[in-house]
Formats: sequence, structure tokens, C-alpha cells
Amino acid sequence: EENASEDEEEETASEDEEEETASEEDEEKEKTSGKKASKKTASANQSGLMLMAESLIGFAEKQKKQIETLAGERENPNPKKMGAKVVMIGGGAHTDKFLFGIEAPMFDRTKPWNQVAAMKRPLETLAAQGMGVKAKWADYESDFKAEVKNYGASLADRIAELQDGNQLQNLTLAGMDFTGFDNTGWGEQYIVRRQDALIAYLRTLPSVTAIFPVRYGVQDKMVMTNSFLTDFSSAWQSGKVWKGGYSVEPVMAEVFDVMMKHKFENMKQLEREYIGYLNREGSFPIKWSMVEWLMAQILTKLLNEQNERRIRGRRINPTTGTAGHHMFAANGLIYQLLFKYPTDGLLQKSTAYKTYTTSTILTYIEGWIEELNQALPSLQGLTLYMNEKHIPWYLKAYETAYGTKLDYDGAKLTVKHYPFESLVGVPNMGNSCFMFVTMPGNVEFYELQAGEMASVYFQQDLDELLTMSTWKEGVGAYMIGKKNGTSLNEQYIFINDPVTELAADATAANANTNTYFRSIANTGATVFLDFTNKQAGVVYRLECGSTTNATKTAKDALLSNVNAWEPTAVGDYLEVYWNPTTSKYVEVARKVTA
Repeated sequence: EENASEDEEEETASEDEEEETASEEDEEKEKTSGKKASKKTASANQSGLMLMAESLIGFAEKQKKQIETLAGERENPNPKKMGAKVVMIGGGAHTDKFLFGIEAPMFDRTKPWNQVAAMKRPLETLAAQGMGVKAKWADYESDFKAEVKNYGASLADRIAELQDGNQLQNLTLAGMDFTGFDNTGWGEQYIVRRQDALIAYLRTLPSVTAIFPVRYGVQDKMVMTNSFLTDFSSAWQSGKVWKGGYSVEPVMAEVFDVMMKHKFENMKQLEREYIGYLNREGSFPIKWSMVEWLMAQILTKLLNEQNERRIRGRRINPTTGTAGHHMFAANGLIYQLLFKYPTDGLLQKSTAYKTYTTSTILTYIEGWIEELNQALPSLQGLTLYMNEKHIPWYLKAYETAYGTKLDYDGAKLTVKHYPFESLVGVPNMGNSCFMFVTMPGNVEFYELQAGEMASVYFQQDLDELLTMSTWKEGVGAYMIGKKNGTSLNEQYIFINDPVTELAADATAANANTNTYFRSIANTGATVFLDFTNKQAGVVYRLECGSTTNATKTAKDALLSNVNAWEPTAVGDYLEVYWNPTTSKYVEVARKVTA
């Protein structure tokens, strides 16, 4: 093509020179020469286009042959440079040596549980078919338990690693960075990604940590510092005139030791359940091995129990040799804010705002927020936290009062006319009307290390499988308020007084409505007998609201294991929980003013 273009340019230049040197007298000859030149130029252009077309056709045919050749060749198994390996979470086809074809000790097909998973047949059948395994599960129990123990420890390490790398809070498989594993073996990559899949699955379970953050590193008690400043500015004047001061007060973060100990008494039954579980069709991903099956089941239950405890828990030291209720392993948010902190003089309650109903919830919230609005410099940046079960009550009342077109953005609730950050529903609050207002992130949960609960230890005891994990947990707030403060301006958390007041002369309280009750003035001597509709794992509080024929208890009937309680001042209280084994109440705490 280039040669054709050069020839064309040379011929055109030559013809131009001939035209320039032509004599004006020989005009007829010049016209004739011009016609010949035009014909010759057209012929050259046509020739160039034909050469270009032939070249393009040849290039296309060459590309087609290259594509066909590449399509027929196998991919180079040892490329010079590899990017991040894509690991199929579901695994690949089984090989004779490895489950899912993953070359890692954990998936070795010589291990009988991997044989069972791959062949989907019981040990007895595999043994009869000469698959190199023994027919009795007892021959493999200790090895299997060691495998599970190692996996639990590895899973806990991975959770801690993600936490240290600030990846745990936003863990999703699509967004995880696995570039650090590019140079590791296929088996290690697979196991890490499987663990992340399990962790991501567990994090999809509803959790209160989506509302309140977790602070790690609390081993027993940790002192945090609150600072309170006085005014500093004033009008100008000369001289050494000083103004301003501050005070520093400690706040204690506390954790309690919590454990899980369980004994699998019939491993044969567990094996049958596991095989049946594997044979179910569906897309649920956590089923590739019995190890993950065990971990998923145990940790799911532990997380559900922890979520309840973190909101409504109450630490009660267990009776020696007797397992306690899961709600008694550590203090929860309601107890910590409603009873623990006020006992230390750190908070003032809005005592005018107690319980509410579906018909009063809107005026209740708006009235309380207005009270805070008048007492505080600003409501900017504050969030109202309330019982998630009562959000529909609020929405219905809001729509009735202000119309069906609510002025909130999507799922972000707020209080009309007030510059609130938002209104957040808190799950696992039972029927409590407890509410509190504070800055987002101020209330937090405490732990020692991330993933400790997932580090499940397994041990064989004859034909039984013993499991255990231990961890620490607690709840509190970083900024609370000035101790013995006299003004709401000296507080960072604001709470209501969600107590149910008993009718005069009442001898029982309905536990379906609340767990916190207060007596009023009675017309005569009144002995409290029972919390009806009571449940295990709940601490009930009876508080003295009046000393006029004050409500008291006797060491009798359902309270026969509790010493008589006779309050002498408003604010005295008795706390008990129900023991379904003995069908009696057990005392937790009491206050009687001397």
C-alpha cells in the first residue's frame, strides 16, 4: 500500500511539472495532456483501494486462524505471572485423593468423614464396598474431634485478623481483599475463603452490633475518662484575669466471663442427622463438611443468645455445679442504663415519662423530646433509641396525626419538627417501654478479643463429644454524665422511667406488660404475692413508690425462698427471678433504707 501511494505521488508531481512548462501557445496540447493525467490518476487511486482491501481481508483471515488455533490449545498451567486466584466457594469435583479436588490436609479423602461427604454413604456401606474405611465411627472420633478443634481455633484467628484489619464490620464475600493469599496454596486459599463465607453468613443473622459498636481489649475492667469543662470566654480586659476550669471523672467498662459447654451424647445420631442434612437439595452454602455444619449450628445459637443478653441480660453468679440461664451470664443494656448507672448517681431520669400505649406513643415521644429541647442547648446529633416492636405503633400514630405521606427519608425515622439525627428501633427489648437519647456510637459493647466465642474446643470422652468456648462480654457507654450532676446539660445520655405503676392494694403484677413495677399508696396493709405470666431468665423488680401502707412481701408461698421485704422509703426495691425447676422465686438484690 505504501509503495502504491509513493508511485502515485511521483506520477502526479511529474504531470504537474509538465503542465507548468507547457507553452501557452500549445493550449490544445495542454488540455489533451490534462485529460490523460486525470485518467491516469483515477486508475492509480483505484489500484490503491484494491490493494488496501486485499490487505484487510488477509489480516482478518490471519486473525481468524489465530483465534481458531488458540481455542484449540490448552491453557498454560504454569504462566509466568498470575493474578488473584478465583476460588469457587462451592468447591469443584471430588478426586480420588481430595474432597472437592482441594489439595489440603483438611480435605484428604483418606479421612473417613470426607469419604462419607463425597460418597454420601454411611461408613458401614463404604467399608463393605472396600473403600478403605472401618465400619465403626468410634475408630475415628478422636481424629475428627481434633480436626474440628483445629478448625475452631483457625476460625477464631481469622475473625481476629479481619477485626485487626478493619474488615470485619463490612465483611462481604464480594468485597473481601484476598490478594495476600495469591502466593499460597490452593487449599489454604479455599479454607480462608470458606471461613470468610461462614463468618459472613453468621454476620447476616440479625445482630444488635449493627446498632451499637463493639470495643475490644477489655479484660476485666477498663477505666475511661469523661471530662467536663466550665466557661472559658469573657469580655476583654487587661491584666492577669483568668477564667475556666475542668474536671475529669472515670467511667468503668466491665466485662464478665461467659462460657458455652455442651456434651454431644450420641454421635451416631449426629452422624445420621449430618448425612441427611447433606442429602437435602437447595442452595444453602454452609454444608460442605461436618466441621462447618457443627460450627454453623453452635455459633448461630450462641449469637442469638448473645443478642438477647446484650439488651435484657442481668449478671447473676451461677450456683456451683448448676448451669445458669443464658440471660444471666452478663449485664445487658437496659439494666446498665436504667439501674446500674443511676445507682452511681450518673443519670437523671425523666420521671414524668413512664410507659405508653398505642394511642399515647406519639404525644409521649414528642412531649419528652420537647422537654429535652428546652433543657439542652441543642438536639443536633442526638438519636432516640426505642423498642423495635413499638415502631409500628409510632408510624401508625404519626400517619394518623400528620397524614399518610410521612416526612422521613426512607427507613430513617425521626421526630417531626425537631433536628434529630434519627429514631432507631432496638430489637430484643421484650415489651419494655424503655427509651434513651444519646449520640450515635456512645453506647457500646465490650469484649476482650474478636472471635473468642467461635473458638470452640472439642474433646472426646469415651463415646461422647465435649465442646467448650469461653469469652468475655459487657455493655456500657463511653460518655455518661457528671457524677451527682444537677443539670441535664451535664449529661450525655437521657432516659425515661419505663415503670408500670400498680393499682392501689394490688398483690400481683402482670409480667406480660413489663418487668419493672412500682407500688403506690395503699388503703391498707398489702402483701405482694406473684408476677403472673412470669418467664425463666427474667429479673423482675418491685419498687416502693409510696410509704403509705407500703407494699411488702412475706417469706411464704412462691416467695418462700426469699426473706420478707419491708421497704421504709420511696425507691427501696426487691429483685427476683423465677426458677422453673423449684417453682419458686430466687432473690437477686434488694434495697431497704435504714
